Amino acid sequence: MNKSVREMKLDLCIRMNDLIVSYLRSTEKCSWSIFDEGGVELKKGMIQSGSTHVIGLGNIAPGFYQLCVIDGDQLHNSRFRLP
Repeated sequence: MNKSVREMKLDLCIRMNDLIVSYLRSTEKCSWSIFDEGGVELKKGMIQSGSTHVIGLGNIAPGFYQLCVIDGDQLHNSRFRLP
């Protein structure tokens, strides 16, 4: 059996003090979370319609972090560094 699988691409870019996320959601309930290296959730929110989302990083210190996007039954992860 041949299933059609839609490959979801998660692209990140840091501008000023914002994380720019390029992602086209496939479900209505699509959420994101940012975790530090210790697994502590620092920020979370929902991805609205459209393909570009801006997440303010205001009080997050320089370091390495992970963005997790949950879209239906799919989990997408991407690591990023704040200089």
